[in-house]
Amino acid sequence: MGKTRQLLWLLAITAAISLDLLVLNWLLFRGRRPWSGAIGNTLMLQGMLPPTLIILSVPLLFFRRTRRGAAIATLASFGIAVTTGVSVFIWGMVPAALTGSVMNRTEQSVEELVFTLAAGDTASRLKKLAPAERRAFAFNAGWGEGSMTVRVRTVKGQEAVADCNTYINWALKRADYDVEISGDDARVQLRCVERWTELKF
Repeated sequence: MGKTRQLLWLLAITAAISLDLLVLNWLLFRGRRPWSGAIGNTLMLQGMLPPTLIILSVPLLFFRRTRRGAAIATLASFGIAVTTGVSVFIWGMVPAALTGSVMNRTEQSVEELVFTLAAGDTASRLKKLAPAERRAFAFNAGWGEGSMTVRVRTVKGQEAVADCNTYINWALKRADYDVEISGDDARVQLRCVERWTELKF
């Protein structure tokens, strides 16, 4: 009977941890308010819960009457710690969504506009922007640390570079930019303005 109860407790703890992992990461992937703040708070709470449970339950392992309950609490705390670690890792791997619009205010066509992450990877490329043309862009910035730059090249070979100030790391969920190309035939200028940023935490 005792072994059966222990097996039932083990199955119950495993089921609860699996449910927590599935529900938590389903909400993480949805990425919509008000889930962002709630999930961040849940992860922080779950991060503090395991060491608290272990500190409280380990001394009780030395007493016969409380040994079973302490063992269950210790096992549950390890399960919560694993769930939290896996959730943080998965959430960190979800790419940041970057959106915005590009406006060509020059009187010459733009050959290409390239968004480059700090690691040197080309995140997105727009080609053939006509004079006075506005075009929307959207792309995902994957795992990596650093900001982003944007480079423009006109049909006449003129180039300009601008920094996009958002620091792209695992905590960034979304960001939106206005990119403006201006100047004349002698010189082209580029400006990248961040309209808003939403963090995961």
